Amino acid sequence: MIAQNDTQLVIVQFGPGSREQETRRILAALDGLPHRIVAQFEVTPAISLEVNAAGLAALEALPGVTVTIDTPVPPQ
Repeated sequence: MIAQNDTQLVIVQFGPGSREQETRRILAALDGLPHRIVAQFEVTPAISLEVNAAGLAALEALPGVTVTIDTPVPPQ
């Protein structure tokens, strides 16, 4: 759970299909909400985003995607 004013890195995975279309659909779900594209992956059908709690809720409500919180692991 993200506190209202905090942001979180998430990875949004999507199914087969047009990578460009899926990315547009994901970003459209965040229209009007603060977000930042962190990375777009070439091999894995996924995009990494920084979102707030409202953005996370919007992504989780989007059909056909899997949202995973990206928790950094410090080097050992």
